[in-house]
Amino acid sequence: MKSLNVLGRQVNYPKSYDPNLLETIERSSTRASFSVPENTMPFNGFDYWTCYELSWLSDSGQPISAVGFLTVPS
Repeated sequence: MKSLNVLGRQVNYPKSYDPNLLETIERSSTRASFSVPENTMPFNGFDYWTCYELSWLSDSGQPISAVGFLTVPS
């Protein structure tokens, strides 16, 4: 996927969902600049994401909304 590099810039808000606007942030280049081997991490940690607008339809078709929390280990 080609990066649009819009992070941190003012952009027009899309009128509908567009998965092409998602951008990958590679960690390998930053780790390489600190001489951290790719398969041997000298640290541990996690990313903690809050999904403020999580919604879905139940099996009966009723809309449900919630706040979701994701923890992704490094």
